[in-house]
Amino acid sequence: MDDSASRAKAKPLRTWSVFGEIRRMPSEYEIVTHEVNYTLRKRRTAAFELNPTTPANMWYLTYRDKSPVQVEQWNEFRDPDEMTYRKYVTAQDEQESVMKGVLDQYERTGHDRDITARWLDTLAHLLIPTRYPIHGLQMTQAYLGTIAPSSYITNCAAFSAADLLRRGSLIAYRTRQLQLARPDSHVLVEARRIWEADLGWQPARKALETALIAYDWAECLTAVNLVLRPALDEILLGQVANVARKNRDDLTWLLLTNLARDSARAARWSCALARFAIERNPDNASSFVRWVKKWRARAEDAAGGLATLLTSVSSPGQEELATLEAARNAIAASLEAAGISEDLDKSVNAPKSPRQTTTSPQYVAPLLSDPLVTLFEKYAVAPGANPCHWTGLTFYRFESPVAPHWDQTGSLAFCIVVQGRKRVTINGRRYFFDPSNYFLINRATRLQAEILEGSPACPFLSMILQIPAAAVAEVLIESLPGLEAQGAADEEETEAYVSKFDGDLRDAVIRFLKTLDDDSERRLLGPLFLREIVFRLLRQEQAPRLVTAALYGKSSRKVFAAIRYMQSEFKRSITIDEIAREVGASTSTLAHSFKEIIGVSPYHFLKQLRLERARVLMIREGWGVAEAAARTGYASPSHFVKAFTSYFGEAPSQYANQFRGKPTLNVMETTETRP
Repeated sequence: MDDSASRAKAKPLRTWSVFGEIRRMPSEYEIVTHEVNYTLRKRRTAAFELNPTTPANMWYLTYRDKSPVQVEQWNEFRDPDEMTYRKYVTAQDEQESVMKGVLDQYERTGHDRDITARWLDTLAHLLIPTRYPIHGLQMTQAYLGTIAPSSYITNCAAFSAADLLRRGSLIAYRTRQLQLARPDSHVLVEARRIWEADLGWQPARKALETALIAYDWAECLTAVNLVLRPALDEILLGQVANVARKNRDDLTWLLLTNLARDSARAARWSCALARFAIERNPDNASSFVRWVKKWRARAEDAAGGLATLLTSVSSPGQEELATLEAARNAIAASLEAAGISEDLDKSVNAPKSPRQTTTSPQYVAPLLSDPLVTLFEKYAVAPGANPCHWTGLTFYRFESPVAPHWDQTGSLAFCIVVQGRKRVTINGRRYFFDPSNYFLINRATRLQAEILEGSPACPFLSMILQIPAAAVAEVLIESLPGLEAQGAADEEETEAYVSKFDGDLRDAVIRFLKTLDDDSERRLLGPLFLREIVFRLLRQEQAPRLVTAALYGKSSRKVFAAIRYMQSEFKRSITIDEIAREVGASTSTLAHSFKEIIGVSPYHFLKQLRLERARVLMIREGWGVAEAAARTGYASPSHFVKAFTSYFGEAPSQYANQFRGKPTLNVMETTETRP
């Protein structure tokens, strides 16, 4: 057959030949979606027409082309809704018309003037600040669309980002409605402060900010679209909508119900994409499972914080555990729709390649463990309370939730949770804390405690450290004039507070706990690190409350003045009678007040002050025993040696030699210099 005959029988190329061997006319959806992402053009050597080793090209090579999740033909994926720009604009235009009519109608009826102040506070804490996480989610979708391995995925992510833009606009409109209807409510303009500082929002904020650096495109899809967003949307759209209706706020209920449609569409294409990837290449299942395990805990922490917030500010509200369970169910439903199971054998039932039948799935090594969790596991071995060598320190372990039960603290108590969550109720006020926040009880208090989360796989682990008020007062000595100006905490309810647990305070706790097993370290370094913990607590924003507990609890101005006098005169031999005359109190009254507020007698406190100063001077300034005794008001070196040995457990020269020349903690700084 000659060439002319061959050409005569050859079929001419069709307009849709670019779509490959589909052997049919492509749909409108395929025509406007197929290969419209320039970085995926055919016969490319890199994402951009630049040197392949430029940072931009290396980025795409690393986080897209070399992603652990690989499919031979990503262009075979299809959006279940087959969304196009024309279809999207038409649908959303209809929705916008509906919502505009609803918002305007309710505004004309004065709907917002009738909602309760408690529900208004809920909206201020849970609805209005959502524009910040929405911006974060929008950025993740924009990134996902930019770096996706197919234009079919790019378009899905682009419409998802547009949905979030619409959501932010509607919430901004609703916010303005509330501000106009209730101009007297100042909390309506504090959205940024609430997002940045409210404890209930911080786990979600941390999770979202971490998701912004999930650079691999498939990890970003898993972290945000399959795990984090289902949990957040279940609470911020579903649960808040339910509570809105209970509080007769039908406008917010209608708004959130409408926005939930966009969220459902985003979930459909995201789950379909993950299922497609596993069906086409079963090896991808292990990567999805690894990322789910990494992000599920963060999503549940985020949901737990929001559940606490929804429970604590709304009335009528929603049970916290029910809200958290709903978020967990939303994650589970998302993973099931995506065909992902943490048991690899149960992930999408797809034909296994021959290579799979001979090799088992490879798992990534677990992340490094938290040193604080490791220490708690060491000391909290048995279920329930676990006392240790340090007086006043108790570790707790529970492998299931524990119903509310009554308890009592004997003094100032510093409480930490490293796994799980706990709720404490004092005088009708509820406090929630978890690994992100510590809990401090300012004085001896009767309370009701409840363990909210704990399981055999991930037990609840916590500790309570009783801190004598005297230890706080000792650390405060150097700044007493400033404290008097600072005054007590403004709030009346100062029996307890929750605050952020991280940074230097966390490191101080680790150092303290590491001394427990060694008798010498516990005896010599333990008190130093306990003072550091107190010092770090006093550097935090809640310090005025701790000062109140230590010095302002019960008409303690005379005690305050006595401590300040001791500070200035400790270098000479002063008596308790002299101190009492100086502050205008009888010796017996001062002794009683001092013991009640500080926890020790004035004599004992003065002795501690002198010995602590002597310790610092001997280590820092290199003073000998005789010089230290003379500089701290002791009549004779022998009396000083006896007192020092009794207090620190070692002779002063031996003690000082152990630490001299080494960096040591000194929270009681001195301005003394050697002559």
